[in-house]
Amino acid sequence: MLTTALGQTGLEHLRQRMNDLSNRPAAKPADKDRVKIGWSSAGPIYADEMAERSRISTVRHALQDIADAMG
Repeated sequence: MLTTALGQTGLEHLRQRMNDLSNRPAAKPADKDRVKIGWSSAGPIYADEMAERSRISTVRHALQDIADAMG
């Protein structure tokens, strides 16, 4: 499906964008500005940590899909 929609050139461009996103350092707020959104057995869970986990997961899944589409 991705190959049909984007072609090889589009897939390569998307792959590069995802690689750029994965290499971009995540902005971490100052301790006083961090927002606690829950608790775990290891302590507080912060919104910025969840956002970073989501970013990493999105990039990983996108790169897997792109690799599959590129063969």
